[in-house]
Amino acid sequence: MNICLITALPFEAKNLIKMLNLQQVKFLLPLYQKDNITLCITGAGKIKMQKAMKLLTKTISAPTWWINFGIAGSKNQNLGDVFAIDKIINKPYDTKLPHIISDLPAYNLITTDKPTTIYQRDDVIYDMEALYFYQAISNNNQNQKDIISIFKIISDNEKNPIQTLNKNKALGLIKKSAQKIVTIIETFA
Repeated sequence: MNICLITALPFEAKNLIKMLNLQQVKFLLPLYQKDNITLCITGAGKIKMQKAMKLLTKTISAPTWWINFGIAGSKNQNLGDVFAIDKIINKPYDTKLPHIISDLPAYNLITTDKPTTIYQRDDVIYDMEALYFYQAISNNNQNQKDIISIFKIISDNEKNPIQTLNKNKALGLIKKSAQKIVTIIETFA
C-alpha cells in the first residue's frame, strides 16, 4: 500500500522528511519520496489544499493510506498533544473516520476558513485544511480501497493564542510529536 502524507506548511513536514529519510523529487508542488512513502506540502487553507489534492489524487495510485498531519488549535488541550481525528463535524459534512490502531487519543475536529482564537467548543480541535483533504480523497475513492487518517498536534489554545505561535515554537512542538506519527506509519508500512 502507498502512504501519502499531506501537510500544509513546510515546518509541519520538516521532521517527518528527516525521520522517514525522504528525498525531494521534481513535481508541481513540494514533494518528497522514499519507496512507497510520499509527502506533499500543499500550502495553507482551503484553496491550496483543494488544488493540491486534485492533482495528487490523479497522480498517486490506489490503494493509498492518505494522512493529513499538521497543527491545530484547541480551547483547553495542552500544546504538543497529538490526536487522531475520528470525526469532522463541519455542517453538513459530519463524517466519521476509521480509527487507526494507535495509542493516540481520538478527538473531533472543525475546519475553519482562517486561524481562530475563539474556541467556542471544548470538545473539538480546530484546523484549516482537514475537511478539504477528506473531501478530496472521499470524492476520488470510489473503489473504497484508500484509507484516510488525520493526525493533529495542538499548537495553540486559549492560554497560548495563535498570535504567539512562531516557526521555532511550532517546530519544537512538532519535533516532540513527529516520532509518534512515524511509529504509526512504520507499523503499517
